[in-house]
Amino acid sequence: MSLSDRIALRVGMSLIIWSRRTRRERPVVDHRTRLRLDREREAREAAWLLQTAALRLWR
Repeated sequence: MSLSDRIALRVGMSLIIWSRRTRRERPVVDHRTRLRLDREREAREAAWLLQTAALRLWR
């Protein structure tokens, strides 16, 4: 990982932490949005597992 990548990652994480500390209450997320986000997360995890399995078979 290059120096610029590490710096960008650190700045991004600092901004995320700062924004969470300065927000008094969590934003309200409706049920449909929550379900959509959960489905998207599960799809990403499934794709990641499939890619990992394919790479292991390829070795």
